[in-house]
Amino acid sequence: MPCTTVCEKWKTEGYFSGTDQMPREMIECLDFSTLPSLEVGSTFAGLDSDVESVLHPLPATLDRASAALKFAASMSNTEQEIDGSSVKMREAFFRAALGEFVAMEEMIKYDKPSLQYSKILKCQSPLLHILKQIRNLHVHLLSKVAEHTEVSIRWADQASQMTIWFIEDISMSDFNQLDGAKWYWENDKERMLSWFNDSQRAWGVNYLIQLAVNQYVREAFA
Repeated sequence: MPCTTVCEKWKTEGYFSGTDQMPREMIECLDFSTLPSLEVGSTFAGLDSDVESVLHPLPATLDRASAALKFAASMSNTEQEIDGSSVKMREAFFRAALGEFVAMEEMIKYDKPSLQYSKILKCQSPLLHILKQIRNLHVHLLSKVAEHTEVSIRWADQASQMTIWFIEDISMSDFNQLDGAKWYWENDKERMLSWFNDSQRAWGVNYLIQLAVNQYVREAFA
């Protein structure tokens, strides 16, 4: 949590307007220590066992989580082509994965209205925030082409190559087109975007979605 109070940040970072009107609500919950270091990756997998146990009594939420992971995994499936347009299909899978991820927070309420949980924008992980905002960016504003690179990995002591899929870097100007951008401090936006752009190019944007699905369940019911 920030060490300065909201009022101090407004004063020191210039958020007072000419009429001394404060923003309605700045997002103060971000904790960058929750971001995974990504020093060691893994092959793409499904829900972690503890997360699956939590979601077992919430079938609609479990369906959305599973769908998000399935669509994200499909981005790497080079056999998945429609009319020879594999790149466009990867973009579609990416948008679908983000949509299912964001839908999880509403499905919890549908599954069990009395259950107490946190919505994505009340969670501490910047990864969850950036993916929710990028979902809005891609669905409503931008159409970016999925790109890839080859990286060397070792699997069972054997050297191999793996294809990493990522999207074009999200710029500050892109992000600031969103209505929700104004509720983040400038330094927080810069850190979120820098981490996301670097990490997706190193590990793949679909791997970040996998991490986010599991992390959201853990944070939502913490």
